[in-house]
Amino acid sequence: MSMAVQWIIYNEPEGRVLICSDSQSLLKAIANESEETYEVRAKLMQVKGDAVIQWVPEHMDIPWQRSSRHGG
Repeated sequence: MSMAVQWIIYNEPEGRVLICSDSQSLLKAIANESEETYEVRAKLMQVKGDAVIQWVPEHMDIPWQRSSRHGG
């Protein structure tokens, strides 16, 4: 996530930006302002414009991702 936020800061895209993550625990930690997420939250504050973070289920019904993940 940190790399995605850094890219947004550097490139300053116009309009709303969507960051998708399959790490529900990370998103909960960010929402709860966990100390471990300080760096990511600090970078998010540097984003100009709207950045939306969305949780997505991990590799949901995408066969090629499952097979590549498991070496198939």
